[in-house]
Amino acid sequence: MWQNNYQKKIEIGISSDLRYFINGQPAPFESTFDFAKSLKNAAGGNQDPVIIISADSNATHQSVVHIMESARMAGFGRITFTTQKSN
Repeated sequence: MWQNNYQKKIEIGISSDLRYFINGQPAPFESTFDFAKSLKNAAGGNQDPVIIISADSNATHQSVVHIMESARMAGFGRITFTTQKSN
C-alpha cells in the first residue's frame, strides 16, 4: 500500500519585538495553551508536523521556550531551529 511520507511543516517566527507568526501570518501569543491550539489548527489533521522555529537574535530565550512548550502541549515533538546571519 502506498504511504504518503510528506511531513507538514509549521514555521514559527518570533520578531525582536516579540511578535509571533505561524507560517508567515501574525499569531497572537496569549498563553502557551492558546498558542498550542493555534499550532494544532495550523497542523490540520497532521499528527506529527515538523515545527520550525526562527527567532530574531534579539528575541528573548523565554519566547522560544514558550513556543517549545506550546508545541509539547499540542503533542508535537519534532522541533527544529533555523539560523540567520547577522548583517
